[in-house]
Amino acid sequence: MLPKTYKEARMASIEVLFNFFKAVPSTYYNETEKELSDGSTQIKKAETQTIKKELDKKLTGFDYIEISGIYLSAFDQKVFRAIIQCVNKQEEQSYSSNLVNAKSLNEEYIPVKKEIYSNKAVIDINEFYKIFNPNAKHRASTELYKKIVKSLDRLAHVILSFYTKDKRNIITAPLLIFSRIDNQLFLQLHPAILSFQYESKNENILKLKQSYYSLNNNEYYTLENDLQRLLYSKIQYKFASMGSSNKQCSFEFENLKSQLFLPVKFSKNRYKQNSKLRKAISELNSNKNCSYDLKIEGSKILYLIVCKS
Repeated sequence: MLPKTYKEARMASIEVLFNFFKAVPSTYYNETEKELSDGSTQIKKAETQTIKKELDKKLTGFDYIEISGIYLSAFDQKVFRAIIQCVNKQEEQSYSSNLVNAKSLNEEYIPVKKEIYSNKAVIDINEFYKIFNPNAKHRASTELYKKIVKSLDRLAHVILSFYTKDKRNIITAPLLIFSRIDNQLFLQLHPAILSFQYESKNENILKLKQSYYSLNNNEYYTLENDLQRLLYSKIQYKFASMGSSNKQCSFEFENLKSQLFLPVKFSKNRYKQNSKLRKAISELNSNKNCSYDLKIEGSKILYLIVCKS
């Protein structure tokens, strides 16, 4: 059983991170250029956001978690899960100061003597593709490899931070640091994403190697479309923080929709999003590969999605 101190910190990070995964249109990440009257060019890029969540300092050692970056697509979620699966397979390794490339490290939480586990992975890009798409019968195309690298770049521009109110103790680092050399990918996740041991002056805050949630990729990769996968992930992360064997949770329909889609202005587009989400719920519920039982309850104005594991 995971220590509660460890679980809360990691589940907080994955719950906050999920708000960045969206069923965004393929054109969302395109840059737009506009020539100004003075001859200069104005470039507008994808919208950025910052999400902040309060933590219990007695349990986690930090007051807040904050994450900043651009919205991530359903495809990025798929790449992210493949990265975690790669990193979880790595052997344990001793800590050295260059293992964690962070913007700001505090010696209270990242001391010299520390054991760090599965924070990095080196993998052949073809092997990564097999994890990314285990059902594929052929090697990926050059176009798909380029798409994966662009997704890695978006993940690398997301910043995750844990800090105290006075900001004296802070861990701020990119969600992902990666490089591609020849046919190999070098991947390094934010230290708070995976489990490893923190030794502080006060107590051991995080202990023992173990995934912060249970990834059932066998089910995930058999789902038929990206929206189903996003919905499945949201439920999976939610249940990961529950201890009982008989699990049940509910989501407000509009709140869940806001976590799966980019905001839209017109009622016609909102109707389309509602229809897509209801369809995804129905499809996921009838999918033999999914272990969750979903249903919609409530009026036309407010829906609750009730899930049982």
